[in-house]
Amino acid sequence: MRLEIERQLPQGWKISASHSWTFGWNRLRSRNTNAPLVSALNPDPRTAPRPFGVAENILQFESSGNAKGRVLYIGVNQNSNKYFSVNAGYINFDFRTDADNAFTLPQSSYDFTGEWARPIWQLRHRFFLSSTINLPKKLRLSASLNAASGTPFNVTTGRDNNGDGNFNDRPGESFSTDSQAVATIFGFLNPNIVGGSLRRNAGTNPATATLDLNLSRVFIVGKRTKEGEGRYKLTFNIRAANALNRANLLGTNGVLSSPLFGRATTANPARRIEFGLRFNF
Repeated sequence: MRLEIERQLPQGWKISASHSWTFGWNRLRSRNTNAPLVSALNPDPRTAPRPFGVAENILQFESSGNAKGRVLYIGVNQNSNKYFSVNAGYINFDFRTDADNAFTLPQSSYDFTGEWARPIWQLRHRFFLSSTINLPKKLRLSASLNAASGTPFNVTTGRDNNGDGNFNDRPGESFSTDSQAVATIFGFLNPNIVGGSLRRNAGTNPATATLDLNLSRVFIVGKRTKEGEGRYKLTFNIRAANALNRANLLGTNGVLSSPLFGRATTANPARRIEFGLRFNF
């Protein structure tokens, strides 16, 4: 379902907005149908019985996943002014799903509690702006700004707590009095619990912001054609990618037992400056 609004403003400005709602059923996901039946009577996953009586995992695809969410968009643009053009927008995502993709396995094949969470791709807030400014001396400056909140990441114990062969077990929420608990930004977490209570994708990567700039100048070479255009054109430009040299950190380590837990493992490229020369004929 989608609702759209668009309005023309004075001096060539235009504002538009839309709000979409999405619902999805029967999404594909995976499940281990022969995972150990860990219970109070059989707490050890190594000796807990399996439904099919064999000590091996049996994975199946099933259309049992769901998803729902909304997208809000607000945009402003100006393309009729001879001195500059602007195209800017804000997007807000708010989705929940228990099946990120067909190969997503739940923490437990018998209990989907805590699987309903933000999808791994979701940027909750995103802002973009692109603009071109005609400067004196026939110089042209182009700017592109992109900023977004971080994507979610899953917090895991780093162990196969329930013995199902998958290392996606999540820790349990605990208290400071728990001798096995670890103090984190999510509170005290116990990595030794089977069927941890922490929700999937509980963590959020750092926000990112990138400003790219490009300054160019076109020179006419030779006589002009009958249409008034130059027969030959020489374009010189200087481009700065990530001009502010911001450290855009990515891939936060979500393994609770790792000494690098909570630290970013990669980053987007640093500032890069390029010079270009193009000859059109």
